[in-house]
This record gives sequence, structure tokens and C-alpha cells, in this order.
Amino acid sequence: MLEITISLLILSSSDQVLQKPRFFPVAQQSKVTIPSTSAEGYYRQGIEFHQQGQVNEAMEAYQEAINLNPKFDAAYINLGLLLISIGQLNEANSLFQKVLELGDRPESPVSTHALAYYNLAIIYSRQGKSAIALENIQKALAIAPDFPQAKQLLNQLQDNLSN
Repeated sequence: MLEITISLLILSSSDQVLQKPRFFPVAQQSKVTIPSTSAEGYYRQGIEFHQQGQVNEAMEAYQEAINLNPKFDAAYINLGLLLISIGQLNEANSLFQKVLELGDRPESPVSTHALAYYNLAIIYSRQGKSAIALENIQKALAIAPDFPQAKQLLNQLQDNLSN
């Protein structure tokens, strides 16, 4: 089973993170051992490092997964989340844009494109670009209307724009 981190970084009006990212299982895999030198192997290493707070090691592992498989959307997402967590918002933005270029893939709890738009909304909100953040969160909700974190962020963005 692969895992994907989705950003459950819900922003308060003061733009502080209320929750840490969580890891969710996504695709069922057979019991076959994945070599650590494969894209999936590096991705799993990235998750382990990420969960342990080893930022540099996680970044290297996710990047190696992407180098080996440039269409590995989950690696882009997790690397993007890591970059958000250390304040490298422009770099994270580029990764989520890349996810949107790869084509959507349904996952649990939401599709890869819904996650990308949601995380772009967080990035734009942190950069003080509320109108663009609102556009992106609306795109996330158009794909995944029952995405509770996106609904909450939408409400926060609307409140911020009305104040």
C-alpha cells in the first residue's frame, strides 16, 4: 500500500497551521517487496523520513522518486507539502502545478487535482493573494464537493475577503 500525505493544514485567520499533515493510504499494492532503489522505494523512504521530521532526507528521497518516475504525482504532492512546511512556497507552487499537468487520479480521501488546488489555495493565502486562493479552493471543491478541509478553508477565505 502506498501512502500519500494530504495537506490538512487548515489556516486560521492569522495564517497559522492548526493541524499537521496526515498520511493516508492510497493504492493497494500486492505483497511484493519494492526495491529501495525504485521510485516507489524512494517514495516510501521519503514518507518515513517525513514522518520522523528528517526534512532534508525526505526531500532527497521524494526528489529521487520523481527523477526515476517523472509522473509520480504522490511524490510531487508530498515534496510540495514538505516545502510548504519550511516556507518555500514558490517551489511548492511549482510542484502542485506539475501535479495538475499530470492528469487527475482519484484517491482517498480526494483526487490528486483536488489536493493540488487545495494546497495551492493554502500557498496563495499565505502569500496574501486571497482572491487567487479563493479561485483555487473553488476548483478543489468543484472536483471534490465533500472535501471538508476545503470547505473550511473556503469559509476562512471568504471571511478574510469580507473583512
